[in-house]
Amino acid sequence: MIEELSPALQVQAVENIIKEYPQVEIETHHYFGGGVYEREILVKPGTIITGKVHLTEHLAKLVKGTMTIYGDHESGTFTGPVTFVSKPGAKRVGYAHDDVVFSTFHSVGDEVSIEALDKMLVVDTVEQYQLIRDTPELLGEEK
Repeated sequence: MIEELSPALQVQAVENIIKEYPQVEIETHHYFGGGVYEREILVKPGTIITGKVHLTEHLAKLVKGTMTIYGDHESGTFTGPVTFVSKPGAKRVGYAHDDVVFSTFHSVGDEVSIEALDKMLVVDTVEQYQLIRDTPELLGEEK
C-alpha cells in the first residue's frame, strides 16, 4: 500500500501516475548572483507538479500564490510568501490553487551551466538519491 512508503516514495508513486496524463510546460527562469542560483517556476492554477529529488540542503520559497504541498518536511496548504529549508532527499508534489511562483536557492559558486547544476543538485528518483547517498564518491566526496 502507498501509505507504507516513505513520503518521497509516495510522491514518486504519484509522479508515475501523473506521467500517464498530458504534460504541461512549466515556465522556468534561472538567476545567478554572488554564488547563489535561483530556479524560479511559474505554475498555472489547477496544475499538479512534482519535483526532482534534491541532493543538497537549500532554501525553497513559495513566493506568490496558494499551493498544497506534500513532502517529507513541509506538508499542507500554504499561501506565499512562505520559506522552507529543503533537506537532501526532499521530493515534493504540489497542487497550484491559483497562479504560483515558487523558487529554490542554491549555493553553487561560479557554476552557471544549467546542465551541470542539474547534475550537481538533483536526481530523478529516490533510488538514485539513495545510491548517491550511500556511495558519496559518485559525487566526488569522501565516504
